[in-house]
Amino acid sequence: LFPFQVLAMCFVASGRADAAFAGIHGEGWQPWDHCAGSIIVQEAGGTLAEIDGSEFNVLSRSLLCSATPELKDSLMSVISQSQKRFLGGSG
Repeated sequence: LFPFQVLAMCFVASGRADAAFAGIHGEGWQPWDHCAGSIIVQEAGGTLAEIDGSEFNVLSRSLLCSATPELKDSLMSVISQSQKRFLGGSG
């Protein structure tokens, strides 16, 4: 989405973007890529999770950052369906 992951997360925290994600194709982030951004998002009231729906932590290799929990759930559903189709599963 954006060239700098933390900038994307700050856009979500400030209301300039509704969501940001990474790690869908296994590219993964390192802790230093998202530590500061994750604090900013949480302090602004945003949500963080791994792409598979598990709880986000600093060692997570994927990230879905959204302005609201409802948007996070909707996006996780779309991502899950897309991954199933891409990988050849039923969806």
